[in-house]
Parts: sequence; C-alpha cells; structure tokens
Amino acid sequence: MKSKLSRLFGKLKNKSGDENAVGASKDKPIELTGVTEANRPIIVYVGNGAASSDYEEYFKVHDLEGRTYEGIGGIHNLCALCYADKDGAAKKVHAGFQHPSEEARFSGFVLRKKENGEWLWYTETGNWEKLSSDMTPFCYFQEGDTLPEFSGNEVFLLAAKWEDADGHAMNCGWRMFQNDLMAHALGGLNKKVYLNTLAAFENSQKLGYRYFETDFTLTSDERLVVIHGWTETDLKRLGIPYDPAYENMTYDMVRGLKIHGEPVMDVREFYEVVKKADPDYTFEVDTHVAPAEHTQKIIREFLNDFQQDHEQLKKMLIQVYNEKMYYAVDNAYHFEVYQYNIHNSTAKLDQIIQFCLDNGICAVAFRAGEARPEYIRKLKNAGLYILAYTIDSDLTYAKTMLKYGADTICTNFITQEMLDSHTETFDTYPYKLVFNSDSQDAVSDFEEPVQTLKSGVLEVVISQAWVNDGKTPLPKNQFRQAGKAFAGWKLRRRLDGSHYWLCEDGLWRLSTKFKEGTQKVPHVFADGDVLPVMDVSKDTAIVLAAQWKEDSEKQ
Repeated sequence: MKSKLSRLFGKLKNKSGDENAVGASKDKPIELTGVTEANRPIIVYVGNGAASSDYEEYFKVHDLEGRTYEGIGGIHNLCALCYADKDGAAKKVHAGFQHPSEEARFSGFVLRKKENGEWLWYTETGNWEKLSSDMTPFCYFQEGDTLPEFSGNEVFLLAAKWEDADGHAMNCGWRMFQNDLMAHALGGLNKKVYLNTLAAFENSQKLGYRYFETDFTLTSDERLVVIHGWTETDLKRLGIPYDPAYENMTYDMVRGLKIHGEPVMDVREFYEVVKKADPDYTFEVDTHVAPAEHTQKIIREFLNDFQQDHEQLKKMLIQVYNEKMYYAVDNAYHFEVYQYNIHNSTAKLDQIIQFCLDNGICAVAFRAGEARPEYIRKLKNAGLYILAYTIDSDLTYAKTMLKYGADTICTNFITQEMLDSHTETFDTYPYKLVFNSDSQDAVSDFEEPVQTLKSGVLEVVISQAWVNDGKTPLPKNQFRQAGKAFAGWKLRRRLDGSHYWLCEDGLWRLSTKFKEGTQKVPHVFADGDVLPVMDVSKDTAIVLAAQWKEDSEKQ
C-alpha cells in the first residue's frame, strides 16, 4: 500500500483539469518516489500541527500551480503542494501556516527530500545527510529564504517547526506530549493496575494527570468496552475469577463484571466522560495488536460511540503496532495524532522511522528498558515525540528517560509532584557487584563472605565498589558445582522493581521478553571479560548470575 504522502502526491495533477487546483490537469498523477513523473520539482509545505494557512491565496497571487489539503491526518493534516520550476516566488520559502495555540511560535521549516527511497535532511553545512543519532544540526528556513538548487525531478518537503517561549516543541501531538506523565489504563488505584475504570480516572484527575492511556476491547457481539481484555491473565489482574465462557465474551457478560468492585465502562459512557472532562485532557487509544480487519471494526465502533464528534476525536492519540494496523485505522478515519509502538521491533527502528515520516505519524512508544540514548537522539532528529513505558516507582529511572530525551513517561503511580521533587538521574557511577551461583548445588571458594538466599542460591557481594570504566576485567569464577562446568555469567539489574537482563543487542529486557535464536537473549560474559560502561543510579547492584553446563570431562 502507498504511503500517505504518495497518495497525496497522486492527487496533484501536473497541468490543468482538477477544478479544486490552481492550473489543474488530467495528466498522470505524481507519486512520491523521489522523482516526479512530470519531471518537475515539487515543494510540499507541511503544517505539523498548524490549524490554518494562506497558501491557496499565495499560490493564486504568485501564479503558482498548487493546492492545499486539510483533514488528511497526522502531521500532514494541513499541507500545501506546488510546483517549483519557476524563478522567484516558486523557489522562495513562504511561511503561511498558523498554529492553534497563541503560545506557539514558528521556529522555521526543516527541509528534507527522498532519494532512493530514503529521507535526507538539509543541514547547516549546506549538505544533505541521512538520519543518524549524531547528525549535523538542521538548517532552518524562514519566510523569504531561497531553497537550495535542485534538479527538475525532486520533491522537497518543508516541515514546519513550532515551539513555546521556553523552547518546548509544539508540533503535531504537542497537546499530549507537553505532559511528562501519562496515566496508564486511566491510572493506578489502591496499588491496583490495568483498571480503566471511572474511579481510576477520577483519582488520576485529583493527582494532577492530564494525559491518559485507555484500553479498548471488542466483544463477540461487536460492542466496544473500556477494558484491557478477558484472558486469564487480564482477569487475574482485575480481581475477576476466570471462566472459560469468557472466551466468547458478550456485551451483557462484560457489563456484569466488576473490576475490583467497579463497573466496566462502555465507550459511549467513556465519550461522555471525555466531553465533561477538562478540555485540555488528552487520551491514548490502545486497541492492542490485532489483525487489520479487527482493528478497523474497533475504530468504526469507536467513531460511532463518539458520534463522529470531531472536536473530541482531536483529543485522541491512536496507537498502532504495525503498518497494516495503521492503514486499517486511517482508512476508517484520518486522526490527527498517531503513535507507532515499537513493541519488540527495535531491530526495525530505521524502517519504522521511514514509515512514520511517510505517513505523518508523530510519535513512537518504547519500552523504557529498550530506549537507548542513541535511539532516542535518532528519533528526535527525525522530529518524533517519544513515549517510554511503563515506570511505576523508580523516580531516578523516570527522570533519566526524560533526560535522555523521552517526552512522556507512562506510569501507574508516579505523580508530577513526585517527579518535580526528585533530581537524581542515572550516570556512570561505581556500582555494587554481586556474584550469584544461580544454583542451590553450588559451593563458593570466594574469599568474600557468602550469603545463602531463601531460594538456597549463593551470593557474594564484592566489598569494594566496582569501577564503571569499561576497562576492568572480571575476576575468575569461584563457584563450583559437582558434575557441572562453569559456562559464563549473565548480567542483570533491578529497574522499577523488576529484574532486567543485558541482552546481545545491548538492551535491557525482562526475562519474559527473551526471544531465542535472536539477539534478544542475555549476553554471556566469560571470566576476564570487561563489563560495558553503564548508566546506573548511585545505589545500583549489578548481579552476575553463573551459568552451568554438563561437565563433558566427568561423563
């Protein structure tokens, strides 16, 4: 399927005939391939959160072939296209967009073009560069600036950039991402999570949240309800005894359930909640990973339950997990704000970025443990907002994600007041090194004191802080086990109350996220290996868990 920009270019004809275009034509449409079929350069002005523009009048006054588009969704929701094969006005930048907020100021256009299927950016050096985490700063184009020289077959995209007086981005999606925190499943309550209840929402309001994640699930009779789901795992979280009959959950059945004593909302009730809430509140719509046809059913039911209320729909951020889901949603309705959840697909990061840029998706969501600083820098250079999820108690971890460049943290329990009062972030501090036998049958020959955990596993804590310099080799293993040979160490640390393991691709993952046969498995360190430099908190303990294999010499 063609990207949104490709479909948009297909609407712009190259001579005259379309009554809605200036100098329209019935000639073959133009598509975004990096080369225009008419062999004429095109300038695309992208509003990136703008509410109106004067481009249609500008094109007429300067006798330029072009037109404007509104309501096509994403950062392209408002844009203008024109041919640029004339001297003068065609090659001069026009800043004709207006932002809906009085607080926003236009900081300039960032210029990019597509070449061989890949986006390139025009930088301060006067060169075109591929996207990277450490690329040269962009050249910002203002009203009246002249575009660089181009051939007759190029497509230039000028994306407007907006910011407030403090320099915070106010591009497409700014209403969501001006918030440091988002309340997961309408917020945690009484140490319970995944609630999605009115009581949870009202509690989150009192705590100061203004951005809320919400889960939507379709019943077997195709009614949309506000609940994460009804698998055995889902229901256990919600305090509901599992029943196999729930595999065919009807609307009446789900409405009879109680989430920790609270009723399940349907989306019609949720719509009324949204209408009555503070007008600045925004909401993430999460329908979870689903086939395209099912996703489209959910979105159509969502639109019906919201009575096609465009003002309320503007408050929604739609989360998708793959390309097919995006097309299924956007073919049903052009939402203004989309987010792509990377969801175990960091290996495809470059491909995902290209897809977001092609289709006007303004944000990506990362598991916090996988949001490496260089990934965040690359995404920010692409102009994307970043949501890191889910951090519930570790304030240092949350502050570090924001320091790296994440815009918003998804959480159940961290409040803005807690975040504002906390100053510590991760750094390359020395840390406590702990050797773990990972076996009840092991014996220790370490000189350091040994402690036996409740599980029967042995641990040895090195008394001297481990220097976090990436140079010091690990000491030789001093655990032994009858009939077993030492196979190396796996490295783990505690983040937000859970154990994360350092994997082959350099990312920290929960044990449930391992994928055998890929780089998504823990790296095994041998005796004498050097541990990498790590960003840690001041009181971090890094645990080396021993790995064992059958001792072939004893067989």
